[in-house]
This record gives sequence, structure tokens and C-alpha cells, in this order.
Amino acid sequence: MTAVRTAAGNLKVILWQTNSTGVVTRLGDSNGFAGASSLPTLVEPLGARVLTAVRAATSSLKLITWST
Repeated sequence: MTAVRTAAGNLKVILWQTNSTGVVTRLGDSNGFAGASSLPTLVEPLGARVLTAVRAATSSLKLITWST
């Protein structure tokens, strides 16, 4: 998983998969679901979930859980 800030200032979380030969495939992304944010950080996954911590447009801390 990768957490990035788009040119529009929105959080985008991208899910990747690596096969047995090392080929990396992009499986999908959050499609702008999380909205405006800065300083995206991924927290180590626990089971089938991962947590992102971002600064929301209002400067408050926003925690979002994602299923993988």
C-alpha cells in the first residue's frame, strides 16, 4: 500500500500486489474517497486493515482505516 497526496491536495491510497516472480501490479486506489489532506502516513497493517493518519483540510488529525 502507498499513501500519497495528489496534485489536487487529496489523499490517495494505492493497493499493490507482488507475485512470485517479483512483478508488481497496481490493484486499485481510494479514488479520492478521503478528500483533502496533507502529510499522509501509513501505519503498519494489522490483519486485513491498514490505518492512514493525515492532516485534514481543517488542520485536525484524521484517522482512516482501509480494508485490503
